[in-house]
Amino acid sequence: MAEVEERLKSLSSRAQAKLGVQASKAAQDALKQRLASVATELALEWIVGERRFESQGEQAEYWLARLYEEIFVDEQPEARSIYDRFGFSLPRAQYLARLLRARRSAHWRSAARIEVVSALEGIEAKAKAAAAKEAARTQRFDLSLSRGGYEELIVRYGYVAGGFR
Repeated sequence: MAEVEERLKSLSSRAQAKLGVQASKAAQDALKQRLASVATELALEWIVGERRFESQGEQAEYWLARLYEEIFVDEQPEARSIYDRFGFSLPRAQYLARLLRARRSAHWRSAARIEVVSALEGIEAKAKAAAAKEAARTQRFDLSLSRGGYEELIVRYGYVAGGFR
């Protein structure tokens, strides 16, 4: 029995280290608190036949979606993090990231809007200073956004730019 417990402890710590790669503090805390229960639930669903999948790919998609819903709640699925954390090939990671974003598009669009507003607020003072110096038309401002944040910025920019025509 001690051998099984030791193996579970080792697997849990390895999983937390692997899944914690470039994760936010909130996600790392959720990993420590919820990983064992989420993993147990997923395995038990499979064992009792509550969830059966046509392929291993469908199972991986479902399990990945559950991890993003339960643990990586503050993070938009991105191919790089899926590739790093879960070891999928890059093309598969890109597909899964698109799929997960599409499944929860309303949630991620809302999060992306918050991200865009936060990024714009971060450069607001610089933009106002450039406008005061009459350099606003030539001054460059750098933003760092996730893929979803970038897409939301493009949509919002289209609304604003279209309103001035």
